[in-house]
Amino acid sequence: MLSTYHFDVDEGLTKDIAPGDLVPLVKGGRGVLWVDMESPTEDETALLDEVFAFHPLAIEDCSEKEQYPKLDDFDSHLFLVMLAPDLLSIEQEDPEMLTLDLFIGKGFVVTYHERPLRSISQLRARAERSPAEVLGRGPALLAHAILDAVVDQHYAGVSRLNDAAERLQDLILEQPRKEYLDRTLALRSHVLQLRRILSDERNVMVQLSSGHDSLVGEDASRYYADLSEHLDQLSDKLDVTRDSLGGARDLYLSVSANRTNEAMRVLAALATILLPLTFITGLYGMNVRLPGGVEGARGHPYAFPVILGAMGLVAVVIFLLFRRKKWI
Repeated sequence: MLSTYHFDVDEGLTKDIAPGDLVPLVKGGRGVLWVDMESPTEDETALLDEVFAFHPLAIEDCSEKEQYPKLDDFDSHLFLVMLAPDLLSIEQEDPEMLTLDLFIGKGFVVTYHERPLRSISQLRARAERSPAEVLGRGPALLAHAILDAVVDQHYAGVSRLNDAAERLQDLILEQPRKEYLDRTLALRSHVLQLRRILSDERNVMVQLSSGHDSLVGEDASRYYADLSEHLDQLSDKLDVTRDSLGGARDLYLSVSANRTNEAMRVLAALATILLPLTFITGLYGMNVRLPGGVEGARGHPYAFPVILGAMGLVAVVIFLLFRRKKWI
């Protein structure tokens, strides 16, 4: 799907521009052009070369499925790769990261992404409502608005991860199941991965905020420096989430160990109570003739109940002793 927006102070906002009419707008230098390619077809992808003449390496990177945040300067245009968390799968064991490829040129911005991005959809709607605010400040600040929307999506993702970590702690404290530990470890691995991505994206923002590139300019560089600070804050929040997940893991191990100790203590107490009873039955079973014994031998009529009573008394005494010492 191709979404096109062109804003000029005199002519206002023009959208849904035909691909054949893009070349004059790119070469004309008037106003700001934004072309958003969402799940583009081959013909739409071909516009990257035919209309904008982007570097072949940048166009090739757009078709790559696995990418990492980076910034490439091709003199006539800048090429950025940004990643954003998929909010629908962020709490799953194998969450997805959505890729946004962004080109900044003189008078235009091109965004390329295979999957729908909520941040881009919201910005497109905002551009239609307030084109002067989104498009009227130049391509560098338009690119900043796009990247700022991506960072906002990071905020939402980090918030969900933090909530998931707190829920896991509560679940583990209530019932330490193995599945909760598996989810905790999977979520912690995802947090570490997202932490590395944020670090790479911060480096990209630092490069853009240096103010040395003519396509960005010194005025816009301040906005990118602000994005760099936001990414630093997100990294700090992820560190807290990582520590929470580490605490959840330690809590699981601690609660599981305590429950195992409780079970072992009960079993040990039970074995201790049964030990003298086993001794009594073995001793008297070998040496005392009980009623109904082998070969019809007759024993004392009170021997059996006396032995049972002695066994019960020993068991009760040991049990009360354990309760007094709070062992069971």
